Amino acid sequence: MVLAYLCGYLPSAGEKKTLRQRMLELAGRSWIMMVGVKDGLATMPTRIVSLFQAGTSFWVRFSSLAAVVLTATAYTIVPYGLFKVLSVIAFLFASEAMVVTSWPAFWDGTVIWIRTLYKLSTRKGLTWKPLTPGMGKIADNIGIKIDKIGVMDDLDNAVSLPAFKTIIIGRPLYDKLDETALNAVFAHELVHVKEKHNLIPLIALPVILSQLVLWFNLPIQMFAIAGLAFSRIAFIPFNWMVEIRADQVGARFVGSDAMIHALEALDGKKMDEHSESHPSLRRRIRRLRIGPISRFWYYGTISLISVGAALAWVLLFV
Repeated sequence: MVLAYLCGYLPSAGEKKTLRQRMLELAGRSWIMMVGVKDGLATMPTRIVSLFQAGTSFWVRFSSLAAVVLTATAYTIVPYGLFKVLSVIAFLFASEAMVVTSWPAFWDGTVIWIRTLYKLSTRKGLTWKPLTPGMGKIADNIGIKIDKIGVMDDLDNAVSLPAFKTIIIGRPLYDKLDETALNAVFAHELVHVKEKHNLIPLIALPVILSQLVLWFNLPIQMFAIAGLAFSRIAFIPFNWMVEIRADQVGARFVGSDAMIHALEALDGKKMDEHSESHPSLRRRIRRLRIGPISRFWYYGTISLISVGAALAWVLLFV
């Protein structure tokens, strides 16, 4: 194709061109091709980054985790022979996909938590600030005794430690948000502390154990990989439930408009991006605009999941 393009300067049957004209046309076409190659190389890093982000997005990660769980389950129920071999091959491919797609998010989350805990223990890059009058009023209304918050360098997020009644806000976030948004973020994290939301995902443990019981006949390597994949999936609905709950309860004290304003100010480039710990900002905003979710749905969902977990144990011993 390139050769045909470069040879396009040759005159057709009815044309007469001098050697100089042909050389000029060849030089022009060569220059155009070189500029095209240069532009392609210049945009290649952006394309690679875009491709990498698309390949490690939440739904791609979730699909690879689900594929590991399904292929591990298939291994336990298919008969020996060809189907057993095929299920093992499918499991290997799914496991590789899980590692490739989930590793960046898993690594980032682990690094953030280790760095946060290290700075908390050493007090490096951490500044304690007294509550603003607005924050103090919110804390009194929620019923939590707290008189300061931590502002941490290199943390573009907000975290709460319910066991210590501690709230940490990253300095980039603290400096970027206005007072209304900052109060909403504070209210959201304070609800986590008030309702001990860090304990709610532990309800997923019976679900995880019920699945692991059904996998006892797996080889140890498959058992470990499948258990990790299923545990990451099992925690997602509980993590999302507590985030939605914190948004809605916090909105009672600061107003839905203030909470929506805070969510819109967090990261406009990632409005539609889910994670294993949080639903997307757009979905959280939509839920706030629709209105609060009845407690019946929270309790009903947890009860249904618990019944499903218990059913696996019943089937095991029947």
